[in-house]
Amino acid sequence: MKPFRYRLTAVQRVRDRRENEATEQYARALAMRANAVQTVDRAERELAAGQLECSNLLGNGAPAGDIRQRQSFCAVLQERRDEAARLLEQAEIQLNQALGVMLTARREAEAVRKHHEKARSGHLQEQQREEQHILDDLPLRSLAGMFG
Repeated sequence: MKPFRYRLTAVQRVRDRRENEATEQYARALAMRANAVQTVDRAERELAAGQLECSNLLGNGAPAGDIRQRQSFCAVLQERRDEAARLLEQAEIQLNQALGVMLTARREAEAVRKHHEKARSGHLQEQQREEQHILDDLPLRSLAGMFG
């Protein structure tokens, strides 16, 4: 009996490698998005705290210079929050792209794995047929040897 040899082993390795790389890229994109979400949350909390402090200064009748300084600082915090939101949007775009690449790579690798299993199954069935044919011929060979 000859051993099973899959002719598309190189293709299977390439597809598996692509799938692994795409999965790793998706994981990196997911981590980047999580970091961006945390950055946006932190920026929003800082902005809210700054705005609350500005409101308290206004309510307490603080000097105009202090209020103006706090408003300027709030404007900087708003810019930071807006930039964090832009980065989050970019991270989500990258995440969606990485997901598409990963799903495509997974489908392609799965197709090669299914083909491999079909080829292996066909090889095993062929081997079983050959073995059965040999077993079926044994009684005839024995009889031929007795009378031959």
